[in-house]
Amino acid sequence: MFHKTVSEPGRDDCAHPGQSSAERSSSPTGSRNAGSENAIPAVDVIAAKTEDTQDEAQSLFALDLTALGESGYLTPDKMRSRLAEQYRILKRPILKQAIASEDAGDSSSRIIAVTSAVPGEGKTFTVLNLAMSIAMERDLSVLVIDADLIERALTSRVQMDDRPGLSDILLDSGLEPGEVTVKVDVGQYAIIPAGSPAEHPSELVSSERMREVIQALAERHEDRIILIDTAPLLTTSQGVAISDLAGQVLVVVEEGKTSKQVVMDAVSIISHRASIGLVLNKSSRAAKASYWPYYGGV
Repeated sequence: MFHKTVSEPGRDDCAHPGQSSAERSSSPTGSRNAGSENAIPAVDVIAAKTEDTQDEAQSLFALDLTALGESGYLTPDKMRSRLAEQYRILKRPILKQAIASEDAGDSSSRIIAVTSAVPGEGKTFTVLNLAMSIAMERDLSVLVIDADLIERALTSRVQMDDRPGLSDILLDSGLEPGEVTVKVDVGQYAIIPAGSPAEHPSELVSSERMREVIQALAERHEDRIILIDTAPLLTTSQGVAISDLAGQVLVVVEEGKTSKQVVMDAVSIISHRASIGLVLNKSSRAAKASYWPYYGGV
């Protein structure tokens, strides 16, 4: 287990406009070599069409980078900021494990679930910033999936509430992942939003269809890192179900809010996972140093 401190103080899952942001400028991109929440259909429906062809037919979605930046999120013009460096530090061991596992024939480590113990600790903030950082890599692509089918904070943040997404794939066996994958106008970056509101979201993300979809998305592109925004571990079973699909799990913890016992309770639920990382959010330490390593127990 490892501890990473990456987020600036005062950030939440949905940071609000008017918050200060880090300095803005550009920088060179990174390199892979550098460290480098009905009926469930049958499981063989995923490969009926080619996702690549569907994706290529889509026009790029323009992220509102101005709004994201004003809300404190990492954007391409902030790549020399302290926030950007914090996320570089966070992503390196994640990418290193993903690449090493891929070389050994295991694609699961490229599937990364990002969760928290309780709501409001900054998991969506972490997912979007980590994705932006990975999108700057030369040899990798990143796919973000909003699997928190109750709160849907990530989908709202990127203004994709009216688009089909994960829930639609899970409910409609004739719908392919590529048909709801939204390529955005930043690097090799794509998003699958939460999709249409659905009943029984926990059962949806716990289904065999969900497992097949995630596996298909991972196996189609060897250079793809998949970041899944999941529900908090102690409020719904969705987070636990998604964690079982991932090779790496990041648990976001807000300093000064979440007690050690609450964090331990959350981590104990997924303790069978081989790789669990703790991301310390809103940390006073981050104002003094961009990286605070900690190895061992919680």
